[in-house]
Amino acid sequence: MYIMGTDCSLYRGGRTACETLPYSDCKWFDDDAGGYCGWYTITCRKQYAWGNSSADFIPETVARSACLADKRCTWSYSDQQCENPAGLTTGNHGLFAGSQVVGSCIGAFLASMLVPRIGSRISFVIIGMMQFMCCVMKYVSCAEDEFWVLIPARFVIGLSLGLTSVACPLYVDQNAHPAHKRQLGSLYQTFTSVGQLIEATMALGVGQSIWVDTNKDQHVMGRIQSLVGCLMVISIFMICLGIFSKETRAKFNNEKAEDAVQLNANEFSYRKMLPRLMMGTVIACTLQMTGINAINNFAPTIMGNLGVAPLVGNFIVIAWNLVTAIASFPLVSRFSMRRLFLTGALFISCMCMFLCGIPVYPGVTKSTPAKHGVAIAGILLFVMGYELAVAPCYFVLTQDLFPPSFRPRGASWTQVSMYIFNVIINVCFPIAVEDLSGGPSGNQDKGESIVFMFFGGIGLICLVLEYCFLHPWEDGPAGTLPAPEKSESHKTPPHADNEPHTIELDVYHDSNNSSR
Repeated sequence: MYIMGTDCSLYRGGRTACETLPYSDCKWFDDDAGGYCGWYTITCRKQYAWGNSSADFIPETVARSACLADKRCTWSYSDQQCENPAGLTTGNHGLFAGSQVVGSCIGAFLASMLVPRIGSRISFVIIGMMQFMCCVMKYVSCAEDEFWVLIPARFVIGLSLGLTSVACPLYVDQNAHPAHKRQLGSLYQTFTSVGQLIEATMALGVGQSIWVDTNKDQHVMGRIQSLVGCLMVISIFMICLGIFSKETRAKFNNEKAEDAVQLNANEFSYRKMLPRLMMGTVIACTLQMTGINAINNFAPTIMGNLGVAPLVGNFIVIAWNLVTAIASFPLVSRFSMRRLFLTGALFISCMCMFLCGIPVYPGVTKSTPAKHGVAIAGILLFVMGYELAVAPCYFVLTQDLFPPSFRPRGASWTQVSMYIFNVIINVCFPIAVEDLSGGPSGNQDKGESIVFMFFGGIGLICLVLEYCFLHPWEDGPAGTLPAPEKSESHKTPPHADNEPHTIELDVYHDSNNSSR
């Protein structure tokens, strides 16, 4: 959307559409062809035109060399013409994506101390208030075109997301019935995909309804601000969740409450839990360093490079995210979290390596449509494997890896690790792709191919470690939280046929070998 607010060349309708663009100094030029929208300083596609489009015949190689020598311009290999840069620079794009993730990392770190002390309800209220404040800052940033207001806003909202990623799965783990805990825990990822789809749908609507051939103000600033409205509504819901939800039954260090389950927060030290903390870091690496955030955050750019309209490509990827996330329900119910996670990790690593990586490298696939088709199929299959197996299990494993009394700290450690990898992806991915491609004017397919092969290699290394050492916590003094008691109206009715039936129970052993 910001590109559409800065790229003057898109607006061919007339002077009004051109010169009302909010984020760029656009000017309408009249010529024999009816006029065009360009820039006050220089319009690169006119200044360095080549072939029959220029007044005097100029070879493409000469025009390209002159274009690349001018720092105000960049060469588009897909359109074979010189263009003015539009949108965020590569560095600012990395800051835009990375600022939120840095905030998330800090928020997840603080969650291990805050959530056990203030409780889930107050945590939810604080999260909602932080998000509401960020929405106001984003409105100001859009109105004034202030990039340095947007970055703190995304940092603070990252803090709230870091708290959410620990507080919400922990709340489910502590309060859900054991028979349904894992299925409910997997819903965290499903509704993350729901939120992404809502935003992608809004972006598609406000972006694709810009009529670049119509001579009227397209209100690009207002369209960008409308994307913030959805988050503001969600922030109000989050505040209400904290006000009306029940407090968690798990209480730390002798806190008193009805139906409370007492847990000793100091029962296990970080040193004793170090092997499991390291495994938490490995599963976080699998979640992030196989490339899902690169695909989600840079889907418009990636799909645009593959020949799909950016906002349409973004919508396709996010919609496929949700469809496959919903399809994970029967798998989560049937297979163990460990088996499903390992299978998914193997699948997505292979997709990165053999469909998104090797075939896209320049010269490997001769036909451009075939190369783009294979890459798009690889991205969609990668997303399918990720949402079917890896992501639904991850948030459950962040709890199951650790004993109940250590879960706030263990989940916090794992989430901090995940967000650190997230920072690496968001900041380094666009820079790495550009540098490996030979600069902003190089063939971007080369850089993307190398990066995705790297993702696949990292995934396979993590898979080996997880196969050897990833095992949920099964033996500890803390046991597990018992199921909440049911009221008379919710008790399970007796079987009418009096057939014998079984109930699976989690059994834990303490140091005296007495089962509970």
